[in-house]
Order: sequence, then structure tokens, then C-alpha cells
Amino acid sequence: MAAIILMIVATVGIVLFFVKTGKAGKTSAAEIVLSRAWSNRFSRIDLEDKRLAYLKEYEKYRRDKEKKAKKKVRDWDKQIENYRNQEEKYYSGSTFSFLDYICLFGYQMLIDLKLDGDNEVLKKLTASCEQSGFIELERNQETSGKRNSAIYAYFLLASLVAFMWIGLILACLMGTLMIAAGKETGGILMPMMASFIGCTLYGYLPYTHKSKKTSGRAGSGFSECSLKNYTSGNSWNEYYPRDRGDSPERHFPDLSGTDTCGEGDEPIFNTSGSVYTYAVQMQQ
Repeated sequence: MAAIILMIVATVGIVLFFVKTGKAGKTSAAEIVLSRAWSNRFSRIDLEDKRLAYLKEYEKYRRDKEKKAKKKVRDWDKQIENYRNQEEKYYSGSTFSFLDYICLFGYQMLIDLKLDGDNEVLKKLTASCEQSGFIELERNQETSGKRNSAIYAYFLLASLVAFMWIGLILACLMGTLMIAAGKETGGILMPMMASFIGCTLYGYLPYTHKSKKTSGRAGSGFSECSLKNYTSGNSWNEYYPRDRGDSPERHFPDLSGTDTCGEGDEPIFNTSGSVYTYAVQMQQ
């Protein structure tokens, strides 16, 4: 009986998921693309800050062996480059993954529940984003006439709602499988909890950036001049060329003072226009 109930709940959840995502509009998709670009950028900035702090500490104390330090920094470089590639793909509007598609459900749920900027939760979340220290989320930064902080706050809440819903569906499916396999209560509940908690934590990941209050993140949060001071030794030059030409201003346009696109929030799957093109238009 329990297996049947769980299967019914999972089925209803799946059907509702596709119904809601089918109703989602282009504006929601464009805001997801833009927010994903910011999220990858914030991850890159945090990691660059961590790398710079480590280099400063290494130069001063030399606690780690040089071989270990090089390996650690090389690994960070790979992650930083990956974040940079992802944010550039999102900024150009050339990618929209299945995980982004899942977020559409959260957006539509919030819209159906009529949660807008007047909602207290979103107000607090928006204020928190504005205090994160990232220049993109400062109060005066706007995209298509809408504050970037409000766009990102909506993305955070929608992402959490969407992945909690996916976690609920997976938990019901796992419970059904465990019951079918003849597992005891503990063997049923543990996989269900793991599925739900795992998805919820993934949905919560973007929140880790907004909670990191910093000062002076006007650029990338990373001082190229400071880094050069720590790469003057021959042992570091092979990992940090002095003239990399990776100024953040080259990658990220000024998002303030943008105009609206003048398009309605049409269903994303009932329009001939490209979601990616629409996302790029929001920034122009």
C-alpha cells in the first residue's frame, strides 16, 4: 500500500512538473540564463580571492612545500577557468542545460503563488543580495529596468523550490524501489532522505555566494597587480604569465541602464524566438 501511495505522489509530482515548466515564459528563461552567468562569476571571484589569499600566506610563511603549493594553485586555476568558460557561455546565451530547465518549474510555481517583490521573503532576500559585495548586485544595477538584486533573489528562491520538488519526486521513487526490494524501514527511509536532502542542498548552493559580505569587489575581486608581486620568482612564472590579458572588464558588460526588450512573457516552448537570444537582448 505504501509503495502505491509513493508511486502516485511521484507521478503527480512529475506531471505537475511538466505542466508548470510548459507554462514558463521567455522572461523566466532569460533571467535564469543571466543569473547562472552571475552565479558562475561569483564562484570564480570567490575562488580567485581564495587563491590570492593563499599566495599571500605562502609568500609570507611558506608552510607548504613548493610542489604541493603549485599543485593546489594549478587545481584552482582549472576550476577558475571552468567557471570563466561557463559564465561566458551563459552571458553569450549559448547554453541552457537541463538543470536550468528544472529551475523553470520554480519560477512558474512562484508566479502561480503570486510571490513578487512585495513578498517579505523576497524583500529580505533581495536586500541580502545587495549587501553581498558583488558589484552586479548593487542596488543601482539594473537589467531591462529591473534591479539585478531582485532578479538574482528570485532565481535563488525559484531554484530552491524547484530542486526541493525534484528531491520530493526522487524520494518517492526511491521509497517505491526500496519497498519493492523488500527493505526494512531504515533501508527505505535513508535513501529517501538522502535523495531529498541532496537535491535541496544543490538548490541551496547559489545562496553561499550572497552570504559572503566583502568590500572592494568592484572588479573581479582579484588584484592582478598584487598577483604579479607574488609571481616575480622564477618558480611561479610558469603558472602565472605576467600578461594574461584576462581583465574582467573584457568579459562583462556594464549591466546598468539597460532598456526593456518590449516582448511579452510568452510560453518558452510556444515561440519561434530563441531563449538564448532573448537572454542576450536583456543585457544590451
